[in-house]
Formats: sequence, structure tokens, C-alpha cells
Amino acid sequence: MISEQTIDTCIETLTNEDQDWMKSMAEAQPVVAGFLAAEDLDAFTRNEVQYLYYLAVLCWMCFDETYPEMVEIEEDYISLKEEQNWNRIDSLRPGSLKIIVDRWIPDYPEPEILYYLEDALMLDDEDPEHPVTKAGQIPLFATLLTLVDALIHASKLP
Repeated sequence: MISEQTIDTCIETLTNEDQDWMKSMAEAQPVVAGFLAAEDLDAFTRNEVQYLYYLAVLCWMCFDETYPEMVEIEEDYISLKEEQNWNRIDSLRPGSLKIIVDRWIPDYPEPEILYYLEDALMLDDEDPEHPVTKAGQIPLFATLLTLVDALIHASKLP
């Protein structure tokens, strides 16, 4: 299971090492790169797109660190999870990201990563540099949740 320490270590690595992490992720998980590129990026601000890529790489790094024998994600699986996640989010009629995460957490196999994503995507009116807008918050979460679900699946396969 991914720990808070793993998340912190991966954040530090992203911050301190000069490497093209998007390229590394795309080479290891080409379907993930395709999935992110296929997202309706017009729905997000430029800052949100950059933040989405940062958080996606961070999630991948955490899984790669914790589950080094991860298999390659399949396109059909990620498409199915995206549809399922949106259907579940729509059925929750969420008023906030916290409501979604609170309902997802009890049965989720990687809770630390969800807690981190919830915190990373929380709106912060006092921080004008925070990249997430109200309109982008839940779509960003849905995209990242789909990615994490696919990574969980890839880490559990032989």
C-alpha cells in the first residue's frame, strides 16, 4: 500500500531531480500518456492542465515505487473505469470534492493517494497561485481517480 512517506519522497524527487518525468511515465505507461492527452483539456485552465500532469506523474511515481512489477495499463480498462467513475460521481450529486472522497474512501484500496489528491485539489481562496478552479476541481479529480484506479489494477496483475 502506498504510504504518506512514499508520497512525500516522490514529491521531493519531482522537486529536486531534473528529469523529464512525463517522458518517463509515457515510456512506462503509454496508455496513461494517451489518456491524459485525450482528455478535454479545453475544460481546464492552462494552470490546471499543468497541475493535472504534475499530479498524474506523482501518482505514477508512487505506484512505480511501491509496485515495481506493475504491468502496462490497457486502454479498454482505463476507458471503462473513466465511465464508471463519472457515473458514480454523477449519482452522488456531489456538492463538494470532500463528499466524493468521503464516500469513496471506506472501500478504497489506496486511501493515502486519495487523501493526497483531495488535499491537492482543495480550493484555496487565500492562495492566488493555487491552480485549481471550482469548475475544474471535480473533473480533475475524476481524471486522476481514473488514473489511480488503472494503476491499482496494473499493480495487482501478475
